[in-house]
Amino acid sequence: MLKCIGIIVNLNKDITLEVTKLLIKLLEEKGIEPVLFGDVAEKLGRPVISRSTFFSRSSAVFVLGGDGTVLGVIAEASIKGKPVMGINMGRLGFLSEIEISELNNALDIIAAGQYKIDERMMLECQVHGKKFYALNEISVHRAVYERIIRLDVFAGDIMAESFYADGLIIASPTGSTAYSLSAGGPVLSPSLSAMLMTPVCAHTLRARPIVFPDHEIIKIRVAAEADVSIIYDGMEQKLNENHAEITVTRAPFNAKFLTVKNRNFYKLLHSKLNEWSISGEDKK
Repeated sequence: MLKCIGIIVNLNKDITLEVTKLLIKLLEEKGIEPVLFGDVAEKLGRPVISRSTFFSRSSAVFVLGGDGTVLGVIAEASIKGKPVMGINMGRLGFLSEIEISELNNALDIIAAGQYKIDERMMLECQVHGKKFYALNEISVHRAVYERIIRLDVFAGDIMAESFYADGLIIASPTGSTAYSLSAGGPVLSPSLSAMLMTPVCAHTLRARPIVFPDHEIIKIRVAAEADVSIIYDGMEQKLNENHAEITVTRAPFNAKFLTVKNRNFYKLLHSKLNEWSISGEDKK
């Protein structure tokens, strides 16, 4: 049984903290200690603890928000080996496990120890001695929008592709349904172990997505005099150095998701694509 569950809240979604209060009440009724930190703890009159103490005390982390909120938490939680469960407070998401109306039933399943852990591969990006981690994707983009950039893509030491473009995306199977899909990339089942390279607005008709095995070392070389930005799950790191070389590999750890129901990926995909076709882009 999970004795302590951490709660991370998107305050733009739960402005009055009513859902957070409901979650705390349900957890305590089932003998599970809720753990909070920062502004949320202070607003609710709970002890304010550090972020590191929050993760060390939490057996799992509940995230109130949408897919964007989950992405902002997943790397840190995964490094610390903590499973995450997304509670959807917006529209249908691939990463959110349950709706607010399903909270009580989900907590009954968790209290009974009948939950499962679903592991997803993550990506690691290295550049100039720094490391970044992402669940969905790592993308390389021109920092100056008036100019395109030349990107050379290598599988190990073998050149796989070279093209001028606005940028490129390296996505995990989980991320293949996100930015990469919008850029024309294929959908990969999250059960696969692979990495997907998708060009962004390539200035040639021959540049196409490439699927690499997860053991591959992907190297991206940016031509001289090109300022670029690396975006990893929505967070940006600017590179001002010329001749930048960016390495993307499978991360040495997986993301862990707490699941309480058997969601079929293909049914969810069908539902999500239908929703997008009707109402436009997904929101956090």
